[in-house]
Amino acid sequence: MINKKQAFKIVTAMLIAAFAALPLTIQAQDTELFESVRSSDHYSLESMINNGMDIDQMDQSKNTALMVAAKIGDKLVVDALLDNNANPNITNSAGATALMIAAKYGHAHVVDRLLQHNADPLIQNHNGIRASRFAIAYGHDNVYRQLLDAEQDALKGDGELTRTTS
Repeated sequence: MINKKQAFKIVTAMLIAAFAALPLTIQAQDTELFESVRSSDHYSLESMINNGMDIDQMDQSKNTALMVAAKIGDKLVVDALLDNNANPNITNSAGATALMIAAKYGHAHVVDRLLQHNADPLIQNHNGIRASRFAIAYGHDNVYRQLLDAEQDALKGDGELTRTTS
């Protein structure tokens, strides 16, 4: 039988091994595209886009470069990706879209650009939450109103009440 002290040592060793491996896993999964987005390196990003890089590629959490840009709120990066046909309706492993992420962080200018590029405000994440709910939950009233208007327009357009991620 294992006593508490032995169990603690085993669990501690497992955690240390897991944390030691983590940086290598993250670095191995990171690409030049994501590095350019995170560092707001507009020149490298444009070069990669011009050389035909897949701008909808995903990281290990199924985030796209557009999702990362939506979190950061860099208008030039968001514009470069959207102007080169980045898909704003791709969902990550939690079912979140770039629109939900921009709403959570209160980036009204990004929300506006995403909506102009056909981001669907009716998509719900795996928990049934739309982008507008992220905005209000994080205290971004102006983004919330912006998304409510977009939801109403979308509902008038096709009559669908909800959309969920798969």
